[in-house]
Amino acid sequence: MASFNVSAEDSTPLITFSPVGAWTDTPDGDPSLQSYSAQSYHVTSAQGATATISFNGTGIWLFGAKRANYGAYTVAIDGEVVQGNAQSGQAAFQQMLGGKSGLAMGIHTAVLTNTGSGTSVDVDSIVFETQIGSSGASVTNTTTDDLSPSFVYLPTPQDWTINNLQGCLDNSLHFTQTGGAQAQFNFTGDAVALYGTTSPDHANYTVSVDGATQALDGGSNGGARILHKQTLLYFGSNFGPGEHVFTMTANPTQAGQANTGKFMDVDAITVYSATGGNGTTTNKVNNGSSSGSSQSNSSNDSARPSPSKTGLLVGVIAAVSFLLILLVLLAFLLYRRRRTRRQRSKMPMQSPLTPGLPIQPFTPSMAPQNTYSYRRPVSIQNPFADPERGAPYGSSAGPSRSTSIASNYMDDMPRTPGTSVMRDSYRMDDNDLQVRSGAWANVPQRSARPPMLRLPGAQ
Repeated sequence: MASFNVSAEDSTPLITFSPVGAWTDTPDGDPSLQSYSAQSYHVTSAQGATATISFNGTGIWLFGAKRANYGAYTVAIDGEVVQGNAQSGQAAFQQMLGGKSGLAMGIHTAVLTNTGSGTSVDVDSIVFETQIGSSGASVTNTTTDDLSPSFVYLPTPQDWTINNLQGCLDNSLHFTQTGGAQAQFNFTGDAVALYGTTSPDHANYTVSVDGATQALDGGSNGGARILHKQTLLYFGSNFGPGEHVFTMTANPTQAGQANTGKFMDVDAITVYSATGGNGTTTNKVNNGSSSGSSQSNSSNDSARPSPSKTGLLVGVIAAVSFLLILLVLLAFLLYRRRRTRRQRSKMPMQSPLTPGLPIQPFTPSMAPQNTYSYRRPVSIQNPFADPERGAPYGSSAGPSRSTSIASNYMDDMPRTPGTSVMRDSYRMDDNDLQVRSGAWANVPQRSARPPMLRLPGAQ
């Protein structure tokens, strides 16, 4: 089962102080009052006076002060007695007077007794441990203010009045003076705690959950001397699954009477739920207990729970988790993008014509051997030029300056013999024609060249 602690101030009706009148609620004029939890405590100097609390849980601890005029006391839990002494030359507050843990889940009773003669002992607060749900479960809680429409005020809303009292939850509470007036609240959960005020002018009341009823003292029987706010008026647990009906009834002995002069109020209600676990539950005991504030797995709870922050906490965690996921995703995308760029920069450039072959820079070693030189000039000779007469028109007989890529390939073509076709192939005699060059032996014979024409005026 899921365990959690519940704390309560000395003003809770869960504690029964006896005999009546033997205990004083928060004496006036105590300069050390601010050192007590919630600035309140119950003290007695009567030997044999007791403070008794019954609870449904697995452990309990009682807290009080140790002062110079304090003395011996005992703490008995289910009859097992432990002795203590609260006398101290130097005052110390909110000290543990006694307690026990590891009890079987169920109803237990703790009793503090003043055993000293002429000395005092006080009760400042209590903390008890309880369990709900199944093994391995976790506990959540939700607090609902008295202004919520989830509360139903009977017999009519006009029998109830809203008091904007500072120090209450949301600075408001509902109160009634009508005997038998009720405040109803439906809930789904494993435990419930009701908060309000106690005061000498408060009526006794009953609390019923699913028909099981418990009577409690509102403070008019000597339990309270002053007004105590944010006091746990009731605590019950292990109601089982499903929806439950909570009903608080004011001054049942004067049911139907208006303006009784005895008040009952409602400040807020907290519902505890167990989630998860293996589904095995034990000790389905409906026990009404009043104690201050309750927080999951905490031994130093405040005297009164603040509104549930579970929803806000879940929202914050969800938002932070979402942001973290976004950051991780962004980092991964940036890393993947950079990695892709690095891989692309390492890949060889591809030829647009032959994508399968990488483009490589040209080096002289790549030029064909014994073929041609890059940009080497090529001699283009006029086959009709007469080498004995020299270059025509006064031009140089050397190679031409005109080159091109196409001319580079001419080196690989068969060379034209360095002879003149017209001159070496034909000899102009009077009547015959001879082939003079063996290189041109296959040139067909042609008729004699016609006489040259002379231009008019030529010498």
